Amino acid sequence: YILHGGNNSQWADAFVGGLGGTALGLAAGRGMTESEAVGAGFGSDVGALIAFGVAEAGKGESPSSSFCTYPPSLPPGVPSCRDRTYRGEVATIIAAGLIGYPLGFLYPRNAMYNVTPGDIQTLWTTAVLGGLAGAALLPESPKRRTAFTVVTAGGILGIVAGDRFLVRRLDHSRTDAARLSLGTTAGMLMGAGVAALVDKDFRNPRTVFALATAGGIAGLIATEHYISPGADAGRGGIQLGFNPASIPMLLSRAPGNYPLFNVRF
Repeated sequence: YILHGGNNSQWADAFVGGLGGTALGLAAGRGMTESEAVGAGFGSDVGALIAFGVAEAGKGESPSSSFCTYPPSLPPGVPSCRDRTYRGEVATIIAAGLIGYPLGFLYPRNAMYNVTPGDIQTLWTTAVLGGLAGAALLPESPKRRTAFTVVTAGGILGIVAGDRFLVRRLDHSRTDAARLSLGTTAGMLMGAGVAALVDKDFRNPRTVFALATAGGIAGLIATEHYISPGADAGRGGIQLGFNPASIPMLLSRAPGNYPLFNVRF
């Protein structure tokens, strides 16, 4: 599609690319742990979604007319401005997905705490909660740019919050992550149901998003209490830490002990 191939070419390339991508994935996954493999997939998907949100926000209110001027007719084979815009967006999404693979792979490997496959799966739940919370903050009849920007930013903040409050503190199994997603979704639906009782005509979507977010958070907390995952096991082996806050104290020669490096066993 990006290279202006026809329909038959696109279908053939998708088929060949799928087989080739599977072969590359099997070859690359031989030396990975389960957490690294799940992290790589998560990083790629999140990177592509963030790129999509940013690209849509960058289009403005009218993507067809904001920066495109259409002539009365185009010669055969000449792509229109809209086609060029969409191809650029698709290329951006693919590039972000490719960049997300190594970043997601490095996440469990370089974290100073234990990251299980289930931990990474819980980040999808918190990302959806963050996106809903962002939607609840939108004004009535929001502009396209504002909506995509706020929802995308909310999803990113949701991932950061999930890492801070779930991944760093607890170790989740895949079953725990699935139950957490189910409990959070149930809470969202309950919150949306309460919103339907309050606003039967759905005149204010922010009420639906806000109550769905509140219900999702309540469902997440209740499910975490119910499944009671174990505390974070920490990282095994030798860990080297750097404490830059000690540098000013060392330079000032202040009395006391100010370790610059920490080694943990």
